[in-house]
Amino acid sequence: MKEFLEFLKNSKTAFHAAKNVCDILDKNGYVLLNEQEPFKLELGKKYYITRNSSSVFAFTLPKEFNKLGFNITAAHLDSPTFKLKPNFKLDVTKYVKLNTEVYGGQYLCHG
Repeated sequence: MKEFLEFLKNSKTAFHAAKNVCDILDKNGYVLLNEQEPFKLELGKKYYITRNSSSVFAFTLPKEFNKLGFNITAAHLDSPTFKLKPNFKLDVTKYVKLNTEVYGGQYLCHG
């Protein structure tokens, strides 16, 4: 839980989150692939691709070809978050208020 909270603290934007995910993948033996070059993949290895510094796709290959299969898990790096609305500045007597909207899923937690 501590690692997850630290990740959230250090991932203020989708770009920060993607960089932090890449750092975690690097530390765990994943190899960065370049989309502009043909992939040279080996069985038993772990790989990842990043695009526009805001998305990451990672996968592993089995050690034996006859065990080749796949499972897919996906997540947004930019959601949920608050986005500024057009005409976002709301003047209030002693301070400025920003008009925002929630982007992405809204989740309610019940205690």
